[in-house]
Amino acid sequence: IDKITQNRKCSVQYIHFDNERIKDLKIYSHAGYATYYKMFLPDILGGNYASILYLDADLVALADIAPLLEIESGDNPIVAREAFGRLELITLNSKMGRSDLVPYCNTGVFLINAARWNECKITSKAVQILTQRPEIITHSEQCTINFACNGYFAHTPLRWNVTELYYTIQPSDVIPGVAYKDVVEAKLHPAIMHFNGPVKPWQMGCIHPERHRYYE
Repeated sequence: IDKITQNRKCSVQYIHFDNERIKDLKIYSHAGYATYYKMFLPDILGGNYASILYLDADLVALADIAPLLEIESGDNPIVAREAFGRLELITLNSKMGRSDLVPYCNTGVFLINAARWNECKITSKAVQILTQRPEIITHSEQCTINFACNGYFAHTPLRWNVTELYYTIQPSDVIPGVAYKDVVEAKLHPAIMHFNGPVKPWQMGCIHPERHRYYE
């Protein structure tokens, strides 16, 4: 990372997180405890930032990400891209005991309104649900953040988090309120390409049609 930042107008700060705070939480994925760090970002950063942009490690920014910071969150704790696959949405919401089409977002790319996040007690609610009802969670911290936000988030345009679903979804499976043509347009002109599948571009066997972008 230090080599990447050399000769660039940026800096890297390493912050230690005490895993004792999350040692009792159930691990759902290969990412281990690290997948939960994003739930503590406003706390980790010491209240020094009004907005915090989180980006997963398995994505590539193909455009200037500054416009993401300009999206108004309103009274919502986060800004994120809505999940638009009908079957996925119904399945996840059903397991969490919510109605079928309660909005759900992908947290691989999301902007935190720190003040509103803290007002809504998102971190404590997320930890509580993981501690008390871990059986309703499918995607570790993503489901917990969604459960804590309860459908309240501002939406990014679709091109800001182009996941593998964009390449497989059929028009009939797109939820009401999202146009299939907009999904196709975002796929053709992505701002952020998110390789969220189980096999990553740096691994043998990856067949993602845009895997080459990771090395460009």
